[in-house]
Amino acid sequence: MAINKPKTYRELCLAPYRSLIRWLGMGILLALIGMPLGAADALLPYNAIYKVSRSGLTAERRIELRLNGNTYTLVATTKLTGLLALTGRGPIIEESHFVLENNRIRPLRYQLEDGSDSHDKDIQINFDWPSGKSHGYAKGKQRTLPLISGLLDPLTFQLAARRSLMRGETTPVVHVHEGDRIRRYNFVEEATQMIQLRKKPIDTIRYFVDRGSKRRLYCWLAPTLDYLPIRLEQRHHEKLKTLSTLVDSSKM
Repeated sequence: MAINKPKTYRELCLAPYRSLIRWLGMGILLALIGMPLGAADALLPYNAIYKVSRSGLTAERRIELRLNGNTYTLVATTKLTGLLALTGRGPIIEESHFVLENNRIRPLRYQLEDGSDSHDKDIQINFDWPSGKSHGYAKGKQRTLPLISGLLDPLTFQLAARRSLMRGETTPVVHVHEGDRIRRYNFVEEATQMIQLRKKPIDTIRYFVDRGSKRRLYCWLAPTLDYLPIRLEQRHHEKLKTLSTLVDSSKM
């Protein structure tokens, strides 16, 4: 008969962090990418900081875009804050390399390291466009999936949707390679709302990102700031599970 061992204090403290890792690892928080576009055909180097909270746990997420020649590198680093930072848990690091072709984002390589000793939640995707296939690793297995036109990775889908909004599209639709599957994301405009940021009112539009999931994702984008994400919520059965808010940005 199997015996269930009691959880240690460390395991109890890190339980909500593991939930946060699952949420981030599937690319949900990636909607927080807030790059100044300037124009629909331009991408400027950028950085931003977001505060993330889930089940009483807090984390800081830093986003940075770099340009090296014709290749962009987008890096997102999420670290625990508060007392749980003392657990020694490593940061979650996501990195995407992509280029612009015909004014469209074309990902080349994506990877996620969840900061734990186990690699079960790590993701690697190599986009082999000439062969029409992707090769990588997700959920503990090697994966090969067919590529489709316009396919994005979990770290660039929001950027692509924002560029679509700036071009005048009202309901962007993107397809995201999540490592083990390809999923369609529909951006549905719901309402306008003013949000206070640094004691300054910011007009935003709330979008529901329909991914065909029970976990409902909402994001507040600011049209006057190139649709910069100001706030993001994940809800399950109408209960708030994760909240992310913009703290600082080179755009502000």
